[in-house]
Amino acid sequence: MALSSWDYAAWNEKGESIPTYIECSNNTIIELYKNWVYIRKKGQTGRPITVYHGEIESDHFYLYAERAPQDGVFVAVRDWKTNKMFFGIGVYAWNSHWVGIKDETREAFIEWLKSLPDKTINLIIAEDEIPRRLK
Repeated sequence: MALSSWDYAAWNEKGESIPTYIECSNNTIIELYKNWVYIRKKGQTGRPITVYHGEIESDHFYLYAERAPQDGVFVAVRDWKTNKMFFGIGVYAWNSHWVGIKDETREAFIEWLKSLPDKTINLIIAEDEIPRRLK
């Protein structure tokens, strides 16, 4: 029996695996959790902002989230003050047995990243560093 039915993967702008959150330059924490995204201030108590899909532009970051295969979510974040980036996938990974993040979901994620309007993210994806490491 699995301890969780969810699987996650997250990368930075270099394609390196990282924890499932990013701390932006204004102390905002954006966290991938199950199949949604939380936004909260560092040290905040109480309920965070929950994002299921859409685009958010703040004074410090851009966030893109999209519903994904496997009852999941794709997320891309760029802190526009530091250019730190966060890319993640969160999916339901149980189908009478553990399936994890399926190859088709990873491929859909790469195509979604390529479609984003953020030109900095597009340049990172065009360099093929992240797509190469995600496969």
